[in-house]
Amino acid sequence: MVWEAFKALKPYGFKVWNFSDNRALRKAQAGWVDYVILSNRILALIECKIGEDTLSSNQTDTKSLLEHFIMDCPETHCKRVRYYIVNEDNYLDVRDRILEA
Repeated sequence: MVWEAFKALKPYGFKVWNFSDNRALRKAQAGWVDYVILSNRILALIECKIGEDTLSSNQTDTKSLLEHFIMDCPETHCKRVRYYIVNEDNYLDVRDRILEA
């Protein structure tokens, strides 16, 4: 359901990558976001948590690094980088915000 919603952005010129498939994650991917969405207007890095799922320590570290990068970057283009945590209640709203960016 979440993947389908984000994949629907492709016809609007967005590149969409899904790193949350059910294969065992390689060590190098541990902590990385579930979805990356890119256009000439926005880079969205998205972590998806459904139900009782919570951030792992690796994901918390990644979240912290990304948030500090976004906040501390003095360049205008950094303001187009977004980090989202989505769940079953808000993923459509986030998809719509990305589409409107």
